[in-house]
Amino acid sequence: SDQGGRRQLRGMGSSTERATRRPRAAGMLLFTACLVTTFKGTHTMIASGNLQVEQNPLQPTSPGGADKLQFMAKFVFSNHVGGIGVIDLDVKVRSGAAGTHVLLFDDTKWPSIWARRASIPCSEVISKARGFQDVHAFRSLPVGTSHKTTALRDSIRPHTWYVAAVSCEEPIDMEWTLTFTQPDGSQLSFDLQGQRTTYTILVVLLLLLLLAHGYAHQWMWDAPGFGMTRLTSYALATVLLACSAKCVHLHLMNSNGVGSPLLDAIGELMHGAGLLLIAAVFLLVAYGWATLESTLAEPEKVAAVLALLGLSHLVFLVDDWFFLEHASANYAYESLGGIARLVVQLLAARFYLQTSLNSIRGCGDWAKRTFLVRFTAVGAAWFLLLPLTVGIAGLLDHYLRAKAVAIMRLLVDGSVLTLLVFLVNPRNSSVYFKEASLPYSDFTNYAAYDDI
Repeated sequence: SDQGGRRQLRGMGSSTERATRRPRAAGMLLFTACLVTTFKGTHTMIASGNLQVEQNPLQPTSPGGADKLQFMAKFVFSNHVGGIGVIDLDVKVRSGAAGTHVLLFDDTKWPSIWARRASIPCSEVISKARGFQDVHAFRSLPVGTSHKTTALRDSIRPHTWYVAAVSCEEPIDMEWTLTFTQPDGSQLSFDLQGQRTTYTILVVLLLLLLLAHGYAHQWMWDAPGFGMTRLTSYALATVLLACSAKCVHLHLMNSNGVGSPLLDAIGELMHGAGLLLIAAVFLLVAYGWATLESTLAEPEKVAAVLALLGLSHLVFLVDDWFFLEHASANYAYESLGGIARLVVQLLAARFYLQTSLNSIRGCGDWAKRTFLVRFTAVGAAWFLLLPLTVGIAGLLDHYLRAKAVAIMRLLVDGSVLTLLVFLVNPRNSSVYFKEASLPYSDFTNYAAYDDI
């Protein structure tokens, strides 16, 4: 319940309270570990699967119907270096001789085909599929194991190519592996190209920032009373580790088409943790912590906003990894999980601005007030630029949206962390900041956590 005013620090709590919290923390760690170990990657350039489509004997499907159309994978081919890409198919058809077809559709035809998949005739589906160097390479697949190859040319613009299986004779029953190779020999989809370079640049930048930040503060990260220094250090280190994991994953994917799904998942989770730390810096300062006061007023409100941001990011990742329909969605922000995350981000931005303005109005020191205005401007930009970027990306061609949002998100995080290091440098710390211990360093100190 809300007791109003500022929460006072409580004692360290009984051993029973601490023991009760340990299982909760262990449960959260176990849940996160399960997510990481079961994540298999959603953007691998070597895709594989097992298709077994059963017919309902009470409602048999028509052999001429395309309700047997099954999405397999998609890939964005570049139009650079001549624009000739290669698709390899390794398949084992267990039944359906001469009736199982693997078809290719570009992004101009696929949306209408997929939307009508329950009613469009099978013959029409096949007629709308694109033919290339070997027009019938993937059609009428024989029973047993076979290897097929086809080439395609994208000379005008990048296209998203969708691969789907259909059978006009009987239910599909096959195992398959698809390998996509760009015209330049790489196995990175066009919507991921550019991210590897951005992650590499960001790793170097964040490493330099962390070293400069540590040197400027004489490596006093763990000194009591220097909460802002420690929190900024944690944010830098977490985002640095996240970008390093993603960078290694993308470098591996460029060469083997799969990368490391484990590093990919760890990178996404750590990036989410880094974003929470950045949000914590801005929200705490918005309440005047370490600037106007040495202790935090209303810690339960800050904790609630951070918990909501963390939950929305986790839901966003789980939705992207396990539930997103890649046959129809261009990227994760077009899903319910992505929309929910943007809504939470906007609500957090409103809360942040309102709280910051209240603190600025209550500050009587003109110099410190000017500093808080600058700090608020940086924080507002960080909170608002993600929804703004997604909105602008919606105006771009669909094959550019995922790339634009991902790269812009990284550039915003790198720029904001750079400004944050500058804002908390020792010269500013000695003038505008107070010695304040890091809030929630012992989460048993606050009654708000009993409610959570």
